Amino acid sequence: AGLLKGKTATTYPTAVAQLEGYGAQVVAEAFVAHDWIATAASCLAGVELDRWLMTKLAGPEVAEACIASASPLGPVQSDRKTL
Repeated sequence: AGLLKGKTATTYPTAVAQLEGYGAQVVAEAFVAHDWIATAASCLAGVELDRWLMTKLAGPEVAEACIASASPLGPVQSDRKTL
């Protein structure tokens, strides 16, 4: 639908040609956002995509709380001595 035409975007290396076919200028970055359109290039960039969307919809405090609660160790507690 032309959403990416003329915009920078990122993707996994095997999908570069397809993304270029949509008119995007593919860049070697993990995460790219323009207003309400965002692209992520790897599984780890998915966290940044999640943070971006939650920030847009619910604000930065909610986004950071959600990301912290989903981290592999959960929210970090300064008094924790062991895993």
